[in-house]
Amino acid sequence: MFGMAQPSAAKRGRMEDEHMDGIIPASPRAAAPRASPFVRVAGAVFMSESYKADFETLYLPLRDAEMYVNTAKYDRISFVSGPAFIGTAPGSYLRTVTGYIVNFWLFDPAARASTVALSLCFEHEPDALRLRAAL
Repeated sequence: MFGMAQPSAAKRGRMEDEHMDGIIPASPRAAAPRASPFVRVAGAVFMSESYKADFETLYLPLRDAEMYVNTAKYDRISFVSGPAFIGTAPGSYLRTVTGYIVNFWLFDPAARASTVALSLCFEHEPDALRLRAAL
């Protein structure tokens, strides 16, 4: 029924998992927390530490072949897909791609607002979905 909440035997952590470009069914997760807050990032992924709204961020290649992100230090993590500007290591524009973007947010008490501290752009959706599943 639409207007009434239905009782359920188990609580769900989320209302629904959103796919980068739509909705995918929620998958059951283990109740135990992960052993480590670190998540490995590698592959066709680019990063930016100076995020700009409205898809104006220039993403540069990872400095190393892979990196580990300490997810425990961030207040919020968001996922979005859209156009992304890819640059070279020195910071020059190279091309525009459809990117799968993961933003890691921190709350700034002085500004009383959240800001993106780290933004990752994946060229391939399966890589972004693997990161999301690891979270």
